[in-house]
Amino acid sequence: KEVRERALKFGLVNALKEDSQDVCFLEGRSYKEFLQERVPEPIVAGDVRTKEGKILGKHQGLPFYTIGQREGLGIGGGAKLYVIEKDLKTNSLVVGEESQNLSRSCKVKEVKWCNGTPAPTIKASVKIRYRHPGATASIEVLEGDAAAISFDSPQTSITSGQSAVFYDGDYVLGGGIIA
Repeated sequence: KEVRERALKFGLVNALKEDSQDVCFLEGRSYKEFLQERVPEPIVAGDVRTKEGKILGKHQGLPFYTIGQREGLGIGGGAKLYVIEKDLKTNSLVVGEESQNLSRSCKVKEVKWCNGTPAPTIKASVKIRYRHPGATASIEVLEGDAAAISFDSPQTSITSGQSAVFYDGDYVLGGGIIA
């Protein structure tokens, strides 16, 4: 809100432009079109299944889905189901109830510290995706550039490849890539 007010005050052309949750460089194309143009291998449809193996439908290709996604799964009705895993070996999209999408821990690779490597274990707020409010966790510094995160409370949709950023209040302590 404050940024929009300042943008109006300074007469910026995009002050009233609608927020976008899409990738800015797609230039009117859908995310699916963009991937299909650039991924060298064909994107192949496969089964949507539960952790127990029950097939619920078909997906359009694993790259088109994200961990924690609930909308657009094409399986409709029944309990609210979320993407909890993308099984590359079987080309299956694994779905489950919200409780199956929770985890208390994860490993992080390619960790970079802003002010030198801290004590072997630190307490910090950890953000695991855009708009995640941050959650209190213990971060154990591991060999090389790795760390193990143990959250005080279970978190939803911890996703490999996303960034995990460590904070002390407003100060960034460091971060890495969820393994």
